[in-house]
Amino acid sequence: MVSAIGHYSGLKELAKDSESRSQSWERYLPQFKHKNMNKCKEPQKKTVKKKYTSFPPPQPASQIDEELASGEYFLKASQKKWQKMKAIKTKQTEALTKTQEERTFISSKEKAVVKPKEASTETKIDMAAIKEKIKKAKNKKLRALTAEEVKLKM
Repeated sequence: MVSAIGHYSGLKELAKDSESRSQSWERYLPQFKHKNMNKCKEPQKKTVKKKYTSFPPPQPASQIDEELASGEYFLKASQKKWQKMKAIKTKQTEALTKTQEERTFISSKEKAVVKPKEASTETKIDMAAIKEKIKKAKNKKLRALTAEEVKLKM
């Protein structure tokens, strides 16, 4: 990048020449781009002002107000407990029936789609043969070396 001073030092030579003094020097001046332009011309989020009302919003009903309206405020503690337990029991029964319906719906679909596979003779595993192989491998590891094997290793 060339500094602005370098451009203006070339203008000194033009000032010495008598012909160039009378001409316009704009073509010799550097054309710099403005770097501090506002990049964001529009705000990204336009906020909408709410209409002003002189009255505040109504207060939400408190728990005591709700109990007074339903009549629960005047019940005894044992009666309140009984009502809570009753509500819990109804929720549990609803959840149980819903899950049972889902299970029956899923199981009926799976029964129709999944067919039982017959075990082929090739894929059957002979457990007795596998057990014998394991026993032989263990015996090989645990047995003592014969005289010939000892001579070969030395």
